[in-house]
Amino acid sequence: MKKRNKLYVILAIGLIAMFTVMGLVSGQPPFQQSPTDIGLILEVPATEFHKQSTDLILHVHVYNSSNGLLFPTSSTSCYAHVYSYTLGGVQILSNITLVPDSIEFEYTIPGQYFSEVGVYTNMIWCNSSTNGGFFQYSYDVTPSGDVLNIPNAIMYSLLLIMMSALLVFLITGVNKATRAEWQIGYICASYIVLWSLMFLSWVISDNYLYQIEILETVFFLAWLILGTLLLPFLIIVSSYALGKQAEELMVDKYQKQGYSKEESLEFAKSRKK
Repeated sequence: MKKRNKLYVILAIGLIAMFTVMGLVSGQPPFQQSPTDIGLILEVPATEFHKQSTDLILHVHVYNSSNGLLFPTSSTSCYAHVYSYTLGGVQILSNITLVPDSIEFEYTIPGQYFSEVGVYTNMIWCNSSTNGGFFQYSYDVTPSGDVLNIPNAIMYSLLLIMMSALLVFLITGVNKATRAEWQIGYICASYIVLWSLMFLSWVISDNYLYQIEILETVFFLAWLILGTLLLPFLIIVSSYALGKQAEELMVDKYQKQGYSKEESLEFAKSRKK
């Protein structure tokens, strides 16, 4: 099998595997309840991760533990505290009054309270005239609202491998190209793929490897520098390609006059000087 065909097979297998893994990531989060058999049972959507600097909406359903029926919101009041362990376990919001509707209580916590990544805890309690209930849960605030779990790691690894394989293929094409227009095409494509590879590496390090700040800085600077130099690079490569094309035309002209290829190349280079 030719090397080019092998590359296409690798890319195709990688894409199929990547989209297969992406399908494993989806799914609605389950609900979690306060562990009690007396008073009020509080139920909230399970929150493991939350995206940095975005609003968090609290949803609380209240049930009667004696019969499992939904407790009327008209006869119940719910409140909450929010703590940040990243900031030393301080209380960043206190005595929030949740807003009732027909079947649940809600409150939107502004994203400004989640400006720092780390562990946060919501403490919720509800009271009626005769009963009460309490529940607390913790969650991680991350730049992406997710973590680098196994499906994500496999997906990004496959993408990095495919882009790296494509970059190697393009660089090899630069060395093997026999015409100037093919060379410029391979060179420009290699540059753009390398630029994209730096961008993807920066996104991964920013969203998932944010605790290693040097990685984020290095990949961001590499992507920024490559992007800044993209236009000058294209101008230089285009000038080089035009010069090579002019040289090829001159070599062809001298060969038609009866000179050998080596002599024609020497004449063409001397004319350029």
